[in-house]
Amino acid sequence: MKCNWMTPIENQTAGYGLVDSVRGLVGLAGLRVWLAVYGLAVYGLAVSLSVTGSLFWHGELSAQTNPSTPPAAPATTPQDTKNTGSQQLQQSIANAAQQAVAKQTYELRYGLTKDQTYTWDVEHTFTTKTRMSSTYDESSARSTSRHSWLVVSVDSLDQMTFDHKVERVKSWSKQGEAQPIEYDSQSSTTPPPGYETIHSRMGQTIKTVTMDRQGKIINKQQAFNQTKFGMGEIAIPLPSGPIPIGFKWNVPLELTAKDEHDSLRKLTARVVYELKKVDSGKAYLAFRTEVLTPLDSEKVRSQIMQDLIRGYAIFDMNQGFFTYREVNWDEKVQGYEGPESFLHYVAKLTENYVPPEQTTLANRDSLKPMTSVIKTKDSQPVMRK
Repeated sequence: MKCNWMTPIENQTAGYGLVDSVRGLVGLAGLRVWLAVYGLAVYGLAVSLSVTGSLFWHGELSAQTNPSTPPAAPATTPQDTKNTGSQQLQQSIANAAQQAVAKQTYELRYGLTKDQTYTWDVEHTFTTKTRMSSTYDESSARSTSRHSWLVVSVDSLDQMTFDHKVERVKSWSKQGEAQPIEYDSQSSTTPPPGYETIHSRMGQTIKTVTMDRQGKIINKQQAFNQTKFGMGEIAIPLPSGPIPIGFKWNVPLELTAKDEHDSLRKLTARVVYELKKVDSGKAYLAFRTEVLTPLDSEKVRSQIMQDLIRGYAIFDMNQGFFTYREVNWDEKVQGYEGPESFLHYVAKLTENYVPPEQTTLANRDSLKPMTSVIKTKDSQPVMRK
């Protein structure tokens, strides 16, 4: 997959002189206030002299009213000089630290180890609300699953090949007023309707993937079709070189959908990634989908809702893989099948790395109970146990 690199939008070095500028403005404002007050005092003195004719200041009046004679500055003590020098030194150190952080770069690289198994717990929740004229429907689902990558080889070019498997699934779903359907791959000998395919794939290799250290897919052999939910490939592509905080890069996408005239529309889009911060060897990334083709059709928008993602991920730079990823959806369309039609799609997907010392114990038990609750922006919780 080809990645197009973008320069940072935010200049990290901007604003370093802001504090000094503010101090200068404050000092100038203070001088103007002092002159205004001082001028009023002189004006009052002149009025007093004109009324009484007998008030003398023994030369002090002429010194104060002479614009060429500045007021006496307060005496500077050695302690004042010491404090000023200390403050200037601290400010210089802070500025230098900010500049060093702004110039520091980080290199993100995958580094999987041969014969090692990497495990993630994945939780996916969603709800869909639809209204067609006077008909209203709501469907909800929630599932937790355990995914694993077994690294079968790492060649001389550091290209890593691994088998992707789904070890087990626990799911709950509800359609309209019907009774909820529950499924647990570890306890269900006969899967309920709609879960037959999932049940047959437990423990099997879904795909075999070869990728390089940037996450570029070199080869992929996929045994089953999978829904991508707008997240692209199995691994997030990484930049080719060291990057600073605030650096952005993107992965191009092409989306397809049919419009109101049943014509196929191709849309140009991209997933934009940004390095937000680095802390304790972990890089924090934010990402979102941007559709570059103008969207002038609600029917088209209703078909690409799952591709409009936003979220964040945590990459462990020492271990060489992502330990956490969260993806969110919250999209609405009005009038996609007539003026009274309405569709609201809300979903959340998380992937959480499970360390090897925890997988052995966890394999003896079922997946943890599903307790996630998904909320819309403007409604009460729509996912319930």
